[in-house]
Amino acid sequence: MDYGLISVLSILRQDAVGIILTLTMLSATMVTAEGLRHFLKPKVEWTRKFVHVCSGLVVACFPWLLTSAISVMVIAGLMFLVLALTKKLGWLQSVHSVSRKSYGDVYYLLAVVALFVISRNQPQYYFASILTLAIADAMAAVIGSTYHKVTFSVEANKKSLEGSTIFFLATFLTIHLPLLLLSEMPRELTVVIALQIAIVVTLIEAIAISGFDNFAIPLSVYFLLIKLDDKSTLFVSTQIAFQLLLILGLIIFCLRFRYFSLSAAIVNHLVLFAAFALGGPWWILPPILAMIVFARWRRRSDGKNPMRLVPNYQLLSALYVCFVPTSIIFINNFLLTFFHMQGRLFDEDVFYGLYAGAVSASASLSLVTLRKNFDKHGDRVGQQARILFCTSLFSFVMIVPISLALPGYGWSLSHWLAAFCFAFCAPLIHFIFWYRKHEHSISYLAFQALSLSACVVISSSVLLALTV
Repeated sequence: MDYGLISVLSILRQDAVGIILTLTMLSATMVTAEGLRHFLKPKVEWTRKFVHVCSGLVVACFPWLLTSAISVMVIAGLMFLVLALTKKLGWLQSVHSVSRKSYGDVYYLLAVVALFVISRNQPQYYFASILTLAIADAMAAVIGSTYHKVTFSVEANKKSLEGSTIFFLATFLTIHLPLLLLSEMPRELTVVIALQIAIVVTLIEAIAISGFDNFAIPLSVYFLLIKLDDKSTLFVSTQIAFQLLLILGLIIFCLRFRYFSLSAAIVNHLVLFAAFALGGPWWILPPILAMIVFARWRRRSDGKNPMRLVPNYQLLSALYVCFVPTSIIFINNFLLTFFHMQGRLFDEDVFYGLYAGAVSASASLSLVTLRKNFDKHGDRVGQQARILFCTSLFSFVMIVPISLALPGYGWSLSHWLAAFCFAFCAPLIHFIFWYRKHEHSISYLAFQALSLSACVVISSSVLLALTV
């Protein structure tokens, strides 16, 4: 909608009471936190989460206080300016004096605006999403920082089992109660939906760093709510049972091979579950094959080079490898859900071949790092190219044919072409950037950019065909 200056002023005048009330309550929250810090001198984590909870409760009421996203954006902009200015001047230490590097304040404001825009006709889902962030995240941080007996590392951050446990319980309640009281869902369905969301969001919170949980948690809750609200109790219960079996299988796999840290294992689980829930049962086949191929190759490489230390893969490494295939899963699901592509233009998942090729490319880029003679030497570019090609070919042969044959796509030329092009072109671009820039991170970013560009081009072409 095109908002002119007069329209914006009219909207702000209409929401004036809500805006003033919101800013007053948020200001009172910050003043109270500063008073608590000055007189009682609690831990900064406590005052920070006090602001987090109180502001979350205020923000959760936006659907009943404000009528337009413009008003929410104005409030978010003013709060951003206040937070940025007080941080620069050294004020508001009850919020800013944390030792870790965090962009949680920015992510929080972005999440609020995004949620308000996309949930206009579903205030109960907006309320549940913000309430989860306000209550569950704060309780997890306070309990985890106080009773951190069992901890695990997520890159340079420390998380605790106690914090994750209380987050799970609080998330279950903050989802279940709004659904039970504000929606017309059957009671048993509200229970299983809350349980399913609590499992997924707890895993997401466990690996979120630099304050990204303030963005990921509410949006994940909202996305899962709209995906599950029209499902049956049996369907959601089946998904929970499959997810628990998937967790058990991944635990056995990680205990056997021990090549993934806990954070990387959680990433792999979330990718597998997203493939099953959003793509279908066959979509978990390519990543499972890739994990098996990688584990066997890694064991063989370690056996040949026992003195070579190759560390277990951490969160960022897993995200680099899984980012593109996961993006294709969401793009495919988006088209099928919102444009009803299946059954109109195609009788199959048009992105499945591209997805299998992306998994193959990601696997080959992981395998090539285990080759001891694959390094940066200007006079050996031909040897490096041969190693990359052979590794890509091996990955392609081990993953793509089975992934296409079992679902019944073995005779589909389009799937084979998409998988072949992606499986070989993406590693080639990766190699060019890696070899020239001598920066592994730049090469992965280039690989991701190329992959997403390909997805955008293909999806745009499909949408154009649908509208012609």
